[in-house]
Amino acid sequence: MKKRFTLLLTLLVLCLSGCSIYSNHYKAFMFVHSNTNNKAYMRFDEFTGTYSFRLKSSKKNDMIELNYDLSLEEGSVNIYIDINGEKQLLKKVESADKFTDTIQIKTNAKGIIYIIVETNNKSSNGNFSFSISE
Repeated sequence: MKKRFTLLLTLLVLCLSGCSIYSNHYKAFMFVHSNTNNKAYMRFDEFTGTYSFRLKSSKKNDMIELNYDLSLEEGSVNIYIDINGEKQLLKKVESADKFTDTIQIKTNAKGIIYIIVETNNKSSNGNFSFSISE
């Protein structure tokens, strides 16, 4: 009986913990975010920490376009991308920066792309959006 309970509890914890390999930990004020299969965005007045998005393409091991629009009034934010378990810097956004770009990337066997937003210090008035085009 005790083994069954332990197994059930372990399964419950795994199910509730989610599927993402990145954990979100942040302190924010006026923080709005959304994440669907092919689009993600975050807007904030103040943000410190890490927030990750998971995008999923129907194309697996194939080329797709990642579109992004990034702006930040104050601070410094690193935007990373992870396709095959390796986190790589996509863009460093600093005070008063604005970027709009599209890059070609190859998806992994599951079509999953992680986008990770990280900052060590308080950043202000950020607006980051991402989408994939197939």
